[in-house]
Amino acid sequence: MRLSTLVFSFAFLLVGAGLSVFAAILAVNLIEETTETDVRRALSEAGYHWADVETEGLQVFVIGNAPSEAMRFKAKSAAGTVVDAARVIDQMNVIDSVEITPPEFKLEILRTGKSVSLMGMLPTRYGVDSLIASINGAVGDEAQVSQLLQTADFPVAESWPMAVRASVELLSLADTAKLTVKTGEIRGNLVANDYEQGQAFERQIGMMASDDLTTDITINAPRRVIAPFVFSVSKAATTKEISVCTFQEEAALDEFQSTAANLNFEIKRDCQMGLGRPTAAWKETVFATLGAVDQFQEAAATVLGTEVKLLVSKDTDAELFSRVKSELGRDLPTEYMLQAERPEPDKEVNFAPDFLITLSPERNVQLRGVLPTEVAKDMVQSMAEARFGKDNVHLSVRLDDAYDDDRTIHALTAIEAMANLRQGSATLSSGGAEISGQTYDDTLNAQITGLFQDKLSQYQALSLSIDTLEEPHHEEPVGPSADECIADIGALTSARKINFEPSSDRVDLTAHQVLDDIADVLRECGEIPLEIAGYTDSQGRAEMNLGLSQSRATSILNELQRRRVLTSSYVANGYGEADPIADNETEEGREKNRRIEFRLLDTHQHDHPEGTDHE
Repeated sequence: MRLSTLVFSFAFLLVGAGLSVFAAILAVNLIEETTETDVRRALSEAGYHWADVETEGLQVFVIGNAPSEAMRFKAKSAAGTVVDAARVIDQMNVIDSVEITPPEFKLEILRTGKSVSLMGMLPTRYGVDSLIASINGAVGDEAQVSQLLQTADFPVAESWPMAVRASVELLSLADTAKLTVKTGEIRGNLVANDYEQGQAFERQIGMMASDDLTTDITINAPRRVIAPFVFSVSKAATTKEISVCTFQEEAALDEFQSTAANLNFEIKRDCQMGLGRPTAAWKETVFATLGAVDQFQEAAATVLGTEVKLLVSKDTDAELFSRVKSELGRDLPTEYMLQAERPEPDKEVNFAPDFLITLSPERNVQLRGVLPTEVAKDMVQSMAEARFGKDNVHLSVRLDDAYDDDRTIHALTAIEAMANLRQGSATLSSGGAEISGQTYDDTLNAQITGLFQDKLSQYQALSLSIDTLEEPHHEEPVGPSADECIADIGALTSARKINFEPSSDRVDLTAHQVLDDIADVLRECGEIPLEIAGYTDSQGRAEMNLGLSQSRATSILNELQRRRVLTSSYVANGYGEADPIADNETEEGREKNRRIEFRLLDTHQHDHPEGTDHE
């Protein structure tokens, strides 16, 4: 009896001990779970989503990768607000934040004929395909484009696409080019076929330059051939002027400019540079002529080809004239011929009344003065009408054969000379010819000097005062605005929808005519920031719809490229079944939701740019 009592007592004791241990374990687990939940909630509310919590008994372990030491301390403090800070065990790591440096976007372009090579790093947003399509449009269908291009998905300034578009435009001008394009910058070389094309390149590059685009482009062009080479200098009581000068080498020009400055001669027009000097001794001839003129009080000289003409005033000392003439003749190379004249002091000159020719900016010509005969009058009138038009010539001429001093020849020559002036006047007298005006041709001074070289006598002088103007830039007609382009495309796609073959990104036959018309509109619009957005209905899996919409948008972009539309500023995005415009529960609604939209690209928010929607 006693034995069974002991057994039962011991058994109850064991059961009680087991229940106590079990209750203790449950209490510990409850405390751990409650503590872990409360601390995790506190960290989440504080925004420390990178931190996690584990508990073991009364200890609370805070783990995770903290962005910084400060964030690590704050997370530990947040846990300490829930439990005793002494129970918080810090097991967090601090991750060194390394800012990824964006790559330098750069495009190297080399064109040789129809062959174009591309190298460099491009922003993913603008893509390789659109660049190649733009180059094909600029160079032509036979372009052979090879590329070693990489892309990086980083933001880029708006001056990047501006620089790329400008480089493609330059590529369309020159058959040989090497360009380096960076954000807001183009550098490199263009090769022109001739001097005139080189000048056209310079004007085009000048029009491109802006605050957002820097251009540093060297133009290599064959030097123009100038015939004949001309040098003209005059000295009077108060003036010392060089009206025309021509050189073949830069070194010779620099030396000449220095010498002229030392002698106080003013160079009225920039000297011409080109090929075609008559002999290798041209520079020495010019310097000798300049030095000879400077020895007189009043004199003028012209070197035209291999002919040197020196004219001094009648008041010049005869001995001085003879000495300088002899020295100049000795200094000139043997292939140059000198004609030096000094009028006799007692020579009587019959000065005829002036003959005046006036040319207005509207190309109206007035001729007034005295001519010797009716035949001379008819010749002058016919020449003027041939150069300026019959309705633009107004003649007021008196006939007097007493003044036959080669006036007819001088008048015809002056009309020929003034044909290239924008506006101006000519005064002809027995003392020579004076021509003034404005022109866009920087070689006109030399041309007029050449025209009169053999027409004036030894007692007559030619005076030129012609200003060279910068040729005006003719702006291309401005096309429709970007908003007008979107509206025009919207009108087309509202009337005729772009459809695709079922579950395919291939446009059906009826859509090709619509795309032809859209391409016509876009070619007039230029390179506007355009997004081509693709959408589907809600049937099928969302992932498949997203991929299909992207393929269809890209397909439209490719179709436009095939139609010679420059698409470097276009992007194609697919949005799947997002943003429905009709009810997907009906067939009519699903048909409307399967659409392509053309809209202006918001360069700041790429995902959903604002613009005009089109079905």
